Amino acid sequence: MASFVHGLGIDITTTTTGQPNHASTDSNFEDDDNSNHGSNYYIAMENVDVDVANGNSDLSELGTPPEYESLGYTDSTVPPPQVSVQQPQLQEHRFTELPYLSEHNVRTVLIDYVADHFCYGNRAAREMNINNIIPSNALHYELISFTECRHTKHISEPYRGGEVDGPLNGTPPSPWDIEISYQQIFVDEVKYLEVPHTSTIKSCHTCRGSGRVECGSCCGRKKVLSCSSCDGDGRGHATYTTYQNNRRVTKSKLCGGCSGSGKVVCGTCGGLGSVTCKTCRGTKELRWYVQLTVTFANMIDEHVVEHTDLPNHLIKDVHGTVIFQETENLVQPIMNHPDQELNTFSKSLLDSHVRMCQTDMKKIHRQKHIVRAVPVSEVHWTWQTKGSRFWVYGNGRTIYITKYPQKNCWGCQIL
Repeated sequence: MASFVHGLGIDITTTTTGQPNHASTDSNFEDDDNSNHGSNYYIAMENVDVDVANGNSDLSELGTPPEYESLGYTDSTVPPPQVSVQQPQLQEHRFTELPYLSEHNVRTVLIDYVADHFCYGNRAAREMNINNIIPSNALHYELISFTECRHTKHISEPYRGGEVDGPLNGTPPSPWDIEISYQQIFVDEVKYLEVPHTSTIKSCHTCRGSGRVECGSCCGRKKVLSCSSCDGDGRGHATYTTYQNNRRVTKSKLCGGCSGSGKVVCGTCGGLGSVTCKTCRGTKELRWYVQLTVTFANMIDEHVVEHTDLPNHLIKDVHGTVIFQETENLVQPIMNHPDQELNTFSKSLLDSHVRMCQTDMKKIHRQKHIVRAVPVSEVHWTWQTKGSRFWVYGNGRTIYITKYPQKNCWGCQIL
């Protein structure tokens, strides 16, 4: 029986991860099993000015190909093509049983635990009656779906000459027609590529093709009205003494910041009244293109099946034994484990991943699910007039106890 899910089985090439660099460089793809021979896509930097992000550049003038006409300045998610997937035959899953702890093991672990706690007395650990040990296996189920999502948006960079790969060179491919591969399965990764044949050259919208914009510090006035050192009066705080008409006179020295003029040349533009445009870096022109962002990410969900009062979150933090593991394009839910709760949540999480990928327009490349069995022993004890229980869990035999009967505080025994 065939069903439709988003995304299986695309072979794609490797490239770098992280944010795009400020200069476009050719990507050299290695000739291996995942290579796409003949691909000349390259990683491009993002250089969208604040004015662009606010919509001050008219994208309708870019001559965008029909496939990308609806794009703006922010990422637009592109749905992957639907693929008909033949579901494999349901298989019987086999599981491994684990050994349980003896009374001697439990007491030894408790004595070691008490030795590590200064306020706990060891007499109770040595003398308490262990009335019952209830063994069980907690189950930690984890489902991982390795997904791919593609976004496109318009982006620009300063044009410094050179060839332009525009629509005249061919029809731009659809986002999902561009072959690109993850570097390693089940490892998160983000890649940025330029969509071929989407480049065009336009005058910079920020500086209107001049390469310079008005200085924001002096608002184009070339000089700041008032010197900050002397508050505009031309005289500094230092004084000197001289004689005039045989009289001693104290005068202020001229301000060293403005040489007595009360005004200073703008330190930002050097008195020109304008600065280099940050959008085009003074080149006067921008190269616009469509950037494809490809995100490979793991979707992870987990569930703990544990039937004692031991807090479930503790099971996730200790070592257990992997009793089942499977990796497929689409794994099948576990159906035959003796604990029906595991079977139910396995199917529920798998269905949830497919729904979320359809909603978020993601493609599933591979899935794997793992079942870890974590041994849990619930120990019932009595000592003197007290009685309660504690738990020993995990392969490392960690203890969880809330009511230890013998505690010492600052040398005063609390019974």
